[in-house]
Amino acid sequence: MAGHVDVRLVARAPLGAVWRVATDPAAWAAAGHPVQDLERVDGRMRFSVAAPDLPPHRVERVEDETARTVYSRRFGTPALRYCHVWFSCEALDEGTEMRAVADFETEPESRLDDAGLAETMRRGMLGNMAATARLAEARGLVDAAWTAIEAGDLARLRTLFAEDAELWTTSGGGRGIDHVVAVFARHRASYPDLRHEVLDAVESASGDAVALEIAFTATHRGELRGPFGPIPPTGRTVRWRSSDVVRAREGRIVSWHASFDRLALLEQLGQTAALARRPSGKAVVRRVLAEAFEEGRLEVLDEVLAPGFRTHRRPPGVPGDAGGLRTIVTMLRAAIPDLTYTVEHEVEEGDLVVAVTFAEGTRDGARVRWRQVHVLRMEDGRIAEHWGCSDSNRGAIGG
Repeated sequence: MAGHVDVRLVARAPLGAVWRVATDPAAWAAAGHPVQDLERVDGRMRFSVAAPDLPPHRVERVEDETARTVYSRRFGTPALRYCHVWFSCEALDEGTEMRAVADFETEPESRLDDAGLAETMRRGMLGNMAATARLAEARGLVDAAWTAIEAGDLARLRTLFAEDAELWTTSGGGRGIDHVVAVFARHRASYPDLRHEVLDAVESASGDAVALEIAFTATHRGELRGPFGPIPPTGRTVRWRSSDVVRAREGRIVSWHASFDRLALLEQLGQTAALARRPSGKAVVRRVLAEAFEEGRLEVLDEVLAPGFRTHRRPPGVPGDAGGLRTIVTMLRAAIPDLTYTVEHEVEEGDLVVAVTFAEGTRDGARVRWRQVHVLRMEDGRIAEHWGCSDSNRGAIGG
């Protein structure tokens, strides 16, 4: 008498994401059932596996990506006369259905009869599909990422994030897998015993996004990047919370935005006294206008511009970095040596500052005056980005 198993499970993730995880040997290891002696021959995959409650055996596997189906046979164990398994993925409105069908027959000397082995296989297949679903969904990817970070396995992150993934935190952000790995590497170096606890999580219906509230505990044993420069190791145990929003696509993280309680962290590290002395964003903008543009003191820009500063308003041919801004100041002052600014309105909200100004001076013997609007994004008390526009009908040039 032959055995038969037919199980199904729906993952709240796109078809492509589930298929990628289901056919990725690295993901199988992350799900708790690693393979050994993997080889690929003529479009077939062969490997050894030791599943719970089953003797070690070999598997030959053939995948059809177009049809999203897999056929495999198990062999190499005296307990099975034969075993054939079909696996498929199908897109549904609510996600992706995984289905596994197995037909087999045990040998007389097998420890389990057909019915007993069928129940063991049923549990194992459902467990494997549940692990696949978790890894394909955003929540599972986040859990896998933190497991890798806390274990120091930063190379694993490259399999969890998309190549162009973006990572933003309260202290800044960027895009690309190299940026992601570098940020978490610094995190690991600063807090080698870092541990996290997910306090709450809300997942999207499709499973491709998750919002989490996370509590962290760690010992500060490595240098940190602070708002006023490096913070040497203090040896203090610190605790903080973070609100994270993570999005996934095709089984990889594409964006991670983390807003952590930076003030609480700085208080525990004894940094709030310096923080209290940090000038407001409006004061920094006024300083740039007065000292750099009016007085020509370009060295001021070294103090007030954040690393990686970008200006999105510049003359043709002038770069948008700090060097480009120096060029703009020099050009404008050469054309209008007596340049002055009057701030009409200014608003500061969070890390953004908006300033409406009048610029005026003498150009080619004629008096010119025009209005400007500047929008600036601050980062640790310095200007990180700048956008602006001028009333060109009044004779604006440059800035």
